[in-house]
Amino acid sequence: MPAARSALPRLRAALPVSVVALGAVLAPTPASAAEIPDAVSGIVVANESGTTPLARYDDLLVTADWAVPDGSAPGDTFGLTLPPELEGLAAGFALESADGAVFGDCVVSAADVTCTLSDAVVARPLDVGGSLFFSARFTDAVDEGTTVPLVFGTGTRTETVPVEVAERVGYAGNGFSKAGSPQPDGGVRWFVEFPHGPDGLERTLTDVVIVDTLDPSLAYADGAAGVRLVIGDGLNAGGTAPLYTDEVDRDLYSVTVDGQVATVTVPELTAGAFYRIVVDTVPVAGATPPFTNSATLVAAELPEALATEAAVAYAAGGNASGVTAPAVPAPAGPPAAGGAGESELAATGAAGADGAAASAGALLLLVGGALVVASRRPGRRAATR
Repeated sequence: MPAARSALPRLRAALPVSVVALGAVLAPTPASAAEIPDAVSGIVVANESGTTPLARYDDLLVTADWAVPDGSAPGDTFGLTLPPELEGLAAGFALESADGAVFGDCVVSAADVTCTLSDAVVARPLDVGGSLFFSARFTDAVDEGTTVPLVFGTGTRTETVPVEVAERVGYAGNGFSKAGSPQPDGGVRWFVEFPHGPDGLERTLTDVVIVDTLDPSLAYADGAAGVRLVIGDGLNAGGTAPLYTDEVDRDLYSVTVDGQVATVTVPELTAGAFYRIVVDTVPVAGATPPFTNSATLVAAELPEALATEAAVAYAAGGNASGVTAPAVPAPAGPPAAGGAGESELAATGAAGADGAAASAGALLLLVGGALVVASRRPGRRAATR
């Protein structure tokens, strides 16, 4: 019996070291972020009015569904790459549930869309998904008058969206007008068009003054250097629009910028040529679309001032949902030991080596995905005399 009692202190001393060592081996390590392939599907490309065919300069909206595997982790990413015929308009947006939980954030660039999952997927790890949308425009790579197969990349596969692109009609001229074009870097480029016939200015204009006025949400991207007078002497190959080929020499006109107003002064614009003013702007901090810009034109040959205004609106957004994982039942306790209970053994200290193992308890360990239960033998009662 003394030998059995002397084994108990040695076992008790060794047990904490073993538990610490097991804990060190089984402690979880942080997982690195993963790229989730093929999370985006159901892609649709349309113009803002939902009509077809699409025009070369239509404002386009791309919509899609998204879903990630159960158990996806914060920091994991998914997205899609755009076809060369499309250009995304720079924007950032959240994937938000109906109750305000943000499941991730997305960034739109000219060439792709990338979304990063947030901590919300920890609390709701099942059936995580939703929809998203963003604005885009056609690039010069698009062929007009044809059905264009837009090929999006989603990871290991592609999704093809055929769109019909309209062919433009012949150019017949225009009045004094303005148009805006969102840029992939988040800026907006504006075009101030002079009144043209099909062959350019129908008469020479002198003492020309154009005043361009931004709304408070915009600023000139590069001061006076970002306001340029350009010229063209004919139409593009399709005969559908003026082809502007050169910037007019700065010695032939002047530009001043005062806050959000730019003034362009031109001594003479010659009949038979096409002219436009190009204005590069950027949103001020925190500003969001729509953006507006107005302009006026006066000249010695015009009986009154001409005025025009344009607005640019583009958007991006998304939604999300997820399901909370069901509660995991607590593991059942070990079966009752025969003979004296552990409390009795602890109180009397009358246990042999087998009894010492029983007092250590059962270890419930998750090793390699298998549940390992350290079993014990019932303790033996101490002999009585």
